[in-house]
Amino acid sequence: MEKTTINENVLKNCYKNAKMAILSIEDILPKCDGALKEELITQHEGYNRHLTEIALTAVNVGIDLPDVNGLAKGMLNASINMKTMIDGSASHLAEMLIKGSVMGYTTLFKDLSEYGSLLYDEVYKRVDELKRFEEACENNLKKFL
Repeated sequence: MEKTTINENVLKNCYKNAKMAILSIEDILPKCDGALKEELITQHEGYNRHLTEIALTAVNVGIDLPDVNGLAKGMLNASINMKTMIDGSASHLAEMLIKGSVMGYTTLFKDLSEYGSLLYDEVYKRVDELKRFEEACENNLKKFL
């Protein structure tokens, strides 16, 4: 695969990861309170910062980032609503978010492992920073289990 295509695919994965995390948090925030709500607000702000940096990097390296499609958004929302109807406890909400963070972290880790040496420095930096943020989010959510 061509280096430009690799950078484009990896940065798109990074963008999608942060965007889906933001959407998940926005769906879950109204369903929680207290310390978990505070943690999610902090994570939401962090993901928004990362999303902005990813978008700026995309502009700098000439990559167009498509928005997450409506079907994916709808499926995410429906899944969260269904799962929280069954169990809306803080522990269950944290578990759902941890699973999402682990999926995102895994994608980012895999992209860095497979393509790290082919990535533009700026793209590598964005992916690595988001990966570390995902890991921190996961660790912060564990206290709610």
